[in-house]
Amino acid sequence: AGEDPSEPYGGFGICCSCISQGHVGVVEQFGKFQGYVEPGISLFWPLVQNVREVSLAVRQIECHTECKTKDNATLTVRTAVQYRINKRMVKQAIYDIEDPQAQIRAAVDNVVRSSIPALELDAAYSNKDTLCQEIVASVKSAMNPYGYE
Repeated sequence: AGEDPSEPYGGFGICCSCISQGHVGVVEQFGKFQGYVEPGISLFWPLVQNVREVSLAVRQIECHTECKTKDNATLTVRTAVQYRINKRMVKQAIYDIEDPQAQIRAAVDNVVRSSIPALELDAAYSNKDTLCQEIVASVKSAMNPYGYE
């Protein structure tokens, strides 16, 4: 994934686009990313430019991971992950990753399936804070390069 931060777009045009609060407008010119525009009215050239509204709101997904403990008890670990797009990396968030939710679920599943089998059932319940910290670290390292926080 690219490390270049997305920059605000300062162009002009003959048509208006209204970007809602809590969103940014991704500006493309002939299909190529040009930058983003803040909420409000912005101008663009139709047929040459396109402005796509992208939400910056916090989203939540739930992950359900089945695994076995060291003492052979089967668990279903339910995890809720909240994430959002970092406006300064909107280019990476839109163009560099096809399915961010699947990527987040995979990171959660990897941590849970690598941690729980080493613990007995009682230890798995008592170590949930450590497991949460490991999940957060794993999701951050997997998703930050793509503009998700």
